[in-house]
Amino acid sequence: MFVTVKARVYTDATGVYTEIPALLTPAGVLEPLLDYCLYRSHDRSLTWMSKVTRSVRMFLEYLQTNPAERDTYRLFQNFAQRLYTGTFDRETGLDPSSLCWDPRSPQDASHILTHISEFFDWST
Repeated sequence: MFVTVKARVYTDATGVYTEIPALLTPAGVLEPLLDYCLYRSHDRSLTWMSKVTRSVRMFLEYLQTNPAERDTYRLFQNFAQRLYTGTFDRETGLDPSSLCWDPRSPQDASHILTHISEFFDWST
């Protein structure tokens, strides 16, 4: 399970903090994402950070639902397709993945994929 929370991040001894979204995972705060938001905090808004955090959370949920997929290219391609199509079976209306995603607009899906790609590019 992944939960988005507000984090107060202190970067020095002044007592001044930056409040940004953070993603809690079963292993704790997803620190690379926290670092990315801090890195971009001077030129990006809280709204942007929240959207990036949501996008990463969705990808991690998809990854957790599909642990057998080892081909990273295929995993990302399938994730992208599910953003556009949703995760419900068109014939039965059921969602065996339990993600329960409705189809996203092409613009929203594109933004999610851009957020994830830029985060991955930054982190490598």
